[in-house]
Parts: sequence; C-alpha cells; structure tokens
Amino acid sequence: MEELVQILWDIFGARKSGKKDFYAPGRRRIVHILPLIITALNNERRRRILAFLLKDRDTKFSFARIKEEFSPIKKELLSYHLQALQKAWMVDRTVDLSNPIIQKDHHCSFYQISDFGLEVLDCLTGFLVMIEKDYLSKR
Repeated sequence: MEELVQILWDIFGARKSGKKDFYAPGRRRIVHILPLIITALNNERRRRILAFLLKDRDTKFSFARIKEEFSPIKKELLSYHLQALQKAWMVDRTVDLSNPIIQKDHHCSFYQISDFGLEVLDCLTGFLVMIEKDYLSKR
C-alpha cells in the first residue's frame, strides 16, 4: 500500500507543492482518502458508473439519466453508490435549481467524474501497467 501512496503522492502532492515530505498535509489527505478510493472501486456497479461518466467527461448527467442507464436499479441503491464515489472524490455532484430538466426530473442533482477521479484512474492504470511489466519480466 505504501508504494501506491507514494505514486499518488508523486502525482497529486509533489506536483502541486514541490515537496516530498511524508507528513505534508497533502500526503496525509492521500493516506486518508486511499481506503475510500479502494472501497469505491471495489464494486462492479460503481466501476460501471464511472465508465458511464467517462464516456463524456464534460457532461453533467442527471440522477434520472444515470438511473435510466442502470435500470432497473432502485434510486436508493444508486444514491448509495454515487455517495460512495463522492466520498472518494471520484465524482462531483452539483445542484442546478434553474435547469429546465428539473420540471421533468425532481432529482436536481447532476454528476460528473471529477478531475481528481480522472487523475486517480490514470494513476491506477499506470500502476497496473507497471505491475504487469514487472510481473512479466520475472517470468
């Protein structure tokens, strides 16, 4: 786990602060958020939600649109999964009370993959490629 924390720190912490201090505030946040990220990604439905949001990164999808995509999911279960992704900073939620879609959709929440979520997914992809290369080189 320390290796993954170091990779995340290299990407998120040092890039912004230029520091590599283990006890720097950014590092502590990463150590705190890492279990939430792992928990969020350790669920197939949440990974599918992220994949759906990744299809159009710049679009904010309404709760109803996401529910429609994953029908027949109950709204409480979808809400639970979206909250888990939010807690891990993988998804941003906005509320737009002026949007005309609200007339048809009483759920005025809109979701989009966060910049942090994009960087985490890029980091994990790179990490998995690195592990695969290391594994294959030892065979």
